[in-house]
Amino acid sequence: MAPKYKRKSHLVVAGHRGYKAKFTENTLYGFTKCYDSGATGIETDVFLTKDNEVVISHDVNTKRMFVEPDGTPADHNILQSNYDELKDLRTKTGEKLLRFRDVLEWFVAFIETTGDYNKYKIMLDIKRLNPPKILRYLWWSILEVKGDVNWWLPHIQLGVWDLSMVKYLNQHQFFQKAFHDAESQVNLFHISVAWRDSLHFIAYNEFLEQQPDDRIKLKFVPLLRKYNMGLYSWTVNTREQVQYVLGLQKAYNLPEMGVISDDPAKMIGFVSEEEGAMEPIDDSTSLLRGEKSTHYKVKISLWQKAVSGLFSLFIRLAGAKRITDDDLAFDKPVDENHHSIYLPPVLVATTTSEGSSGWKNKDGENFSTSSKELKLYSPANKIVDLSQNVEDIATRKVQATYEDSIPLKKRYPNLKHHFPRYTLQTCPDDSVQKCVSATKQVIEKILGVTREDAKDQEVSVKYSTGDDDVERTIQIRTLQEDPMLPPKFKLRKNRHREPSPPPPILKDTSSATQKLTKEDREKWKIPAAVSNWKNNQGFALSLEDRISAASAGEEHSASSLNVEKFSALSNALENADKEARVEISMRNKIRQEQALKEQKEKEEKLRELAVLARNDKYRRHEHGSGEKRARRQ
Repeated sequence: MAPKYKRKSHLVVAGHRGYKAKFTENTLYGFTKCYDSGATGIETDVFLTKDNEVVISHDVNTKRMFVEPDGTPADHNILQSNYDELKDLRTKTGEKLLRFRDVLEWFVAFIETTGDYNKYKIMLDIKRLNPPKILRYLWWSILEVKGDVNWWLPHIQLGVWDLSMVKYLNQHQFFQKAFHDAESQVNLFHISVAWRDSLHFIAYNEFLEQQPDDRIKLKFVPLLRKYNMGLYSWTVNTREQVQYVLGLQKAYNLPEMGVISDDPAKMIGFVSEEEGAMEPIDDSTSLLRGEKSTHYKVKISLWQKAVSGLFSLFIRLAGAKRITDDDLAFDKPVDENHHSIYLPPVLVATTTSEGSSGWKNKDGENFSTSSKELKLYSPANKIVDLSQNVEDIATRKVQATYEDSIPLKKRYPNLKHHFPRYTLQTCPDDSVQKCVSATKQVIEKILGVTREDAKDQEVSVKYSTGDDDVERTIQIRTLQEDPMLPPKFKLRKNRHREPSPPPPILKDTSSATQKLTKEDREKWKIPAAVSNWKNNQGFALSLEDRISAASAGEEHSASSLNVEKFSALSNALENADKEARVEISMRNKIRQEQALKEQKEKEEKLRELAVLARNDKYRRHEHGSGEKRARRQ
């Protein structure tokens, strides 16, 4: 007889990056407001710095969310920066860049204050840009804040994208020692947009089952019902999405389902209303389906049907996640410093008749092939022979390093080279056209099966409006495009234009050779609070407020004298600006009056000409009439 389990009666609601809808994302204030709204979990993102410090950030670059202390945008790559370079960064609302240790200390204090030790959770999204060693430094920080691993296991959920992370958990000796006395399994989730991506995780679980039982096994288990696991969906922000998730929960009898939302308070209200309207179900449910299976109909909107059709087509065309041979080698050691970035292979088809075609490979060596030899060159210098089956070629991918993803413009900032912009018609080398045509043939060979399946496929959706009962049909058709065609409406920019010359600086030429002394620098030093016209918040501050804040009661110091001089200069500039504005307004007024006067003179002149023309016409008419009368007489 199949075992039983007790089904939970409600959805678990977690805040996406805290309380992203109303507060700054990934901040302690947003995390607190998320828990205060009634949510039981927070979802946040982590990255590892160059000096192995785990920080909280959704983006690997800090430019979108953080600014420097002086208010300028902070353009730092977290993976390539030390924490000392990032610790002074602030959000636009003033919060600092958090360390993972700061969040852990806040979480322990929050749990001890509320007294509820089994309710709240932290969901960590470990981005695939991170090296696998981030897992070790994560748990290192966790155990340093509180050394009881069993206290943390119900509260920490790890979300991973790549199989190498799970392999690293099972291979490194640190986790064998850390979880030796663990009483429960680590909450490990696979983050994905397609179920096909999880197939390799299932195979890895079978591999772990064959390993000796004397080791701790940290497994990802995607078989939800069989292993009594939970399913979380992100980012759910509307009532229709909640209805869809609740329908899935009812259809599959999952023990736990959760939603990650930008607005947890609104989502909790939706969940309460929708769960109250649902029919009650039996709490005791078999884990495994029997011979008979019940099908449930989940109502979805017209927009959801359209998006579902497009997404299904996209998944079919894109295929599963780019898996590498290293990932499939389950017993192969994982390099903890390796960044898992998957780059699409670069397709280069070479065609020559006799002799060398003048092309060079990545290593700078000349190569030539016959017209029937086609090879696939990847960013990692690995070659795929196209003599294999099409299915084998399409599924084989190459894993590159993190440095391969950095653009050449950023990797070599001083590189200046003007490349000729040839087209297929103007290129002097005939081999280019042959290479393009041969490359098209290879792409058609690789993508032929997928494109044939996707050709002439239409998604029909029937609906009826609330005003009438007339049923209408919408057909969604995907147009096939040639992947070799260049992008349309592309704006070409001169990327190598010389910068504009620096502005001229007026100074005394006689003292050009004299170095500026420390006394001179102190003499001309102006506090930043006075010279800066706006603060980091973006609110304008008056000059008097900035001067009073900078002087701090020091009336006779050198800085206070500089502030007074700066104040006098600012007042003089302000008065000059006002006088210039008055002069400009008077000048414009005079110009308008002069233009109006000229317009009136022109009108008077035209009026006089019209009167003269009318009188002349009248005289001619009278003269003609007199001649006619004379002839009659």
